[in-house]
Amino acid sequence: MVEALRPALTAAAAQLENGDVLVFQAAAASLQAPPDCPREHLSAPAYMSHVRNRVRVAFRPLESPGEEGLLLDLRKDMGYEEVSGALAARLGLDHPLRLALTGQNPYSALPRPAPLKYAPGAMLEEMLRAGQYGAAAGSTLYYEVIDLPLPEYEKLVTFKVSFHNAKAEEVSAHSVRLPRDARVSQLLEELRAQLPAGAGVGDAPLRLMEVYQWRVWQLFDPDQAVGSMSGDALWHLRAEVVPPDQRGAGGEEGLHVHCLQVTEEAHNRAFAFSDPFIMRVREGETVGELRRRVQVALGVGDEEFAGWRALLCPPLSAPEPLEDEEVVTARLARADLERLYGHHDRACIGWEHENRNPRKTHAHLNRNAAWYGQERQLKIKA
Repeated sequence: MVEALRPALTAAAAQLENGDVLVFQAAAASLQAPPDCPREHLSAPAYMSHVRNRVRVAFRPLESPGEEGLLLDLRKDMGYEEVSGALAARLGLDHPLRLALTGQNPYSALPRPAPLKYAPGAMLEEMLRAGQYGAAAGSTLYYEVIDLPLPEYEKLVTFKVSFHNAKAEEVSAHSVRLPRDARVSQLLEELRAQLPAGAGVGDAPLRLMEVYQWRVWQLFDPDQAVGSMSGDALWHLRAEVVPPDQRGAGGEEGLHVHCLQVTEEAHNRAFAFSDPFIMRVREGETVGELRRRVQVALGVGDEEFAGWRALLCPPLSAPEPLEDEEVVTARLARADLERLYGHHDRACIGWEHENRNPRKTHAHLNRNAAWYGQERQLKIKA
C-alpha cells in the first residue's frame, strides 16, 4: 500500500519508521508523461503495485510442451481475458479468447490433464496456482489455439475417435465435436460423415466403445448423452460397424463375449497387446465353434491360426486354458454374457498368439490415455 505524505508533516507525525520506503513523484500539475510511458509508471501507487504484482510467465504450446515457448511480462492481478488477450496479441490472433490455457503440474513439469475453465473473474495468480494443492504458484501455462472463442468452445465437447474395420484393425482417426446435450447416436452420424467413401460403411449401424489397456472398457448406449462422457477423462474411443449377427433387437438382447488378443509370459501370466473385439455367442456353442468364427472374423490364415490358444481371462485371477469341446456359456457368468452397455468387470476370452505386427494405435490422441499409459501392455497376473 502506498500513502501520500503531506510535506508539512514531520517524520514522527507521518509515523515513518526505520526501513520504510519513500517514493518520489512529480506533482500532478507538472507531470508530463511521454506517449509511450507504460500505465503502471504514471503514478507512485501504480508503479509500486506493478512491482508487487509483476510476473514473467512462460507460455508453451500444448502439443509441444518441451518447447521454450513465449515469455510475457504480466501482472498477477490481471484477469483471464487480459492474460488471454496479451497472449493472443503476441500470437497475432484475431480474437483475444481464441485460446485454451492449461496449467502445469508442479511435480512432473508437464501440462495438467484438463485445461482451465473460462472464468472472467479469475486472476493470473489463481490461474498459475490452479490445482496445485498447496504447492507454490508456478510460472508456466500451456496454450492451444482454438477456432472459436473459449466461452462458445466450452459449450461443445470434442472426442477423438478411431475407426476400426471388421477385422478389428484401426483404419483412421477422427475428431468429432458436438453440443453437450447431443447423443452418442449423433456422434456416430457425425463420424460417419467424416469416413472416406472407401471405408464401405454405407448406412450400416455403428457403435462406440471405450478401450483401456487393450480391453473393451465399456460399450456406449446410443441414447446416452455425450455430456455425461468426459472427453478428457476417456481412455481410447473406438467406433466400428456393428457385425450383422449383433444388429437389431435380437442381436442386442443376445449373449456376447469380450475377446482379447494376448501373448504368453512366464509365471502363468498373459499380456493383452492388440485390439480387443466382441463376439456374439449362442447357447451351447463350444470354444471350437467360436474359434472358427473368430478366425473368419479376423481374417487369419489356417497355418497362423493353428497356433492360437483360447484362454479364460478373469479380471483378477490367472488365465485358464479352454479346450475346444468346452461350452462357452458354461465357463462365463451370465452377467458377463448378457450385459451389453456400460462398464462391467467381466471375464474375457483371450486368444493367445505371437505378436507378429507390434504397432501403436491412435490412443495417444487422447491426452489422458498417453498420460496414464494406454500404450502399455495389459498384464493379467495370478
